[in-house]
Amino acid sequence: MPKVATQNQPHELQSPTARLTIQTPSGQRTLTPAQAFDQAHRWLLRGKLNEASQVLDWLEQALSADRRVEVLKARCQARLGQYAECSRILSSTFGSTEELKDVAGALHTAIVYCASGLFPAARDELETLCSRHQGLPSVWLFIGDVWQTVGRSDKAMQLWSTAAQNDYEPALIAPTARHRIREAIEEERLAPQKSLSQTR
Repeated sequence: MPKVATQNQPHELQSPTARLTIQTPSGQRTLTPAQAFDQAHRWLLRGKLNEASQVLDWLEQALSADRRVEVLKARCQARLGQYAECSRILSSTFGSTEELKDVAGALHTAIVYCASGLFPAARDELETLCSRHQGLPSVWLFIGDVWQTVGRSDKAMQLWSTAAQNDYEPALIAPTARHRIREAIEEERLAPQKSLSQTR
């Protein structure tokens, strides 16, 4: 598990210029909030939930009340089996805005479906959310992740691109979505080489 330490004084922490230092097997890395978000997302997708949770805790302090961080944290909590905490996070994130009140319940349902391996049901719930709330980059990122999980990189890349287009400053989801697109392209490029080496 990486060790997490900030390089900021407490008064500097709530800022997009804050930095996070993590210790990984390959050495120490210092991350911007956007890089930390990308790392947390990558760890979430790879099942390194405690590591993702640590980074998300730091991001919550660095960028307080950022919906994108809160949605990723809710996804992490559900994967850890903390469904009530997932619900609490989403309710506090979306419950106070009248036009977004339906997001908390629908997103919680989709997150629980996904955490339970019910990907078609999660996808359906997220597609409905995307049609009702097109400006939420977290939802577009999430549905792209679901499509990638079921082996549809083509669809995932389209949705990640939409997530990037809907992101706002300070950009968190756009760099992450673009990184996932590059990874998917690389995986597709290497797929024929992998199948050839497996047949030999």
